[in-house]
Amino acid sequence: MVHCGSRDTFCTPQAAGKQVRELERYLGARLLECTTRTQVLTPSDRDFYPRASSILLKIEEAERLAGDFRELSLDIE
Repeated sequence: MVHCGSRDTFCTPQAAGKQVRELERYLGARLLECTTRTQVLTPSDRDFYPRASSILLKIEEAERLAGDFRELSLDIE
C-alpha cells in the first residue's frame, strides 16, 4: 500500500514508509500492520483515512477558489 501511494506522490517507498511512521507517532496510533510481504490497514486507519482525505479535498477546493478570486482581482485592477 505504501509503495502504491509512493508512486502517486513521486517519492520512494522508503520515504513514504518514513512519512507513515512519523504520522503514526504524531497520531499515537498504528495505521498499518506490516509484514515483509503485506501491509494491512488497521481499524484506526480505516476510520482516519476517509476523514483525512475529505479534509484534504476541501483544502484543495479552497485553494482553487482563492486562486480564482486572485485572478478576478487582477483582472479588475
